[in-house]
Amino acid sequence: MNIQGTGSGLCSGLTRNLIKDFNRINVGSIEAEFQKIGVDADFKNSKLFSGSCKLVQSILYEVSQRFHLPLDVLPPSIRVFRNNDLLDDSGKCSWGFCIIDTAKVLKNEQEFEAGSLFFKKHRFDSVIISGLQTMYLKARNYCSSPHFLAHTFHEWFHTININQIYKKFGYEGEGSLPKAKYYRANATGIEKIEDYADIYIYPQKRRYLEKNFGQYSAETGSLLEMFAEVMTQITTKSLNKNLELVNNPLDYLPKNMPRFLRQFIEENLEI
Repeated sequence: MNIQGTGSGLCSGLTRNLIKDFNRINVGSIEAEFQKIGVDADFKNSKLFSGSCKLVQSILYEVSQRFHLPLDVLPPSIRVFRNNDLLDDSGKCSWGFCIIDTAKVLKNEQEFEAGSLFFKKHRFDSVIISGLQTMYLKARNYCSSPHFLAHTFHEWFHTININQIYKKFGYEGEGSLPKAKYYRANATGIEKIEDYADIYIYPQKRRYLEKNFGQYSAETGSLLEMFAEVMTQITTKSLNKNLELVNNPLDYLPKNMPRFLRQFIEENLEI
């Protein structure tokens, strides 16, 4: 099915040439490409998510190679789901999520490893431009970036962030693969993630976050969400209209950022 327009213009970062590229996507080929690099991907024939994930993976790989940042981390698995595929209601969302620990998420599949990504399949998925326009309009005043790849970047940065935390503090969960991958005596990674997910932010700093990174960053109270929003903004700013990387994303990191957030970002980027 061809991608159609909405008659209301294109969302940020999306060009008519890119729409043509999305139209030509072979979802099975992208799944096979991910399989070759160690990612178990099942996009449920979604051009929207297969194309977006491939673009984000390629961009972050280039960032890591050119600017020596640890952003070439891959999720163990990627799944596209509908709400009735979920094991319980905890994963219901408007867009997607990343799991911090090994868990059974979908009714008809085995456990997924920590850092796996899940994206919700929408009714508009077959008419991709309409879906992307909807995301753009929704994100303009709420998220840090109106770019059509922003939501995919956001979830991918959670995978990167979780990987960095487990590398530093170890993994104390029950998953055998992450236990081996992130082994450390007296590991505290999950405990750290839970602490980072619930911090107090002073009103002045909330106002700064809302002004610079959107309402969601200000209201979340989670360093993990702030990290994903900031990294999404500076990465999408570093791309031109052809999705070519033209600058180091760190060039767009505000110099007056609150110290607690800058420190968290710098620690997780190893800078």
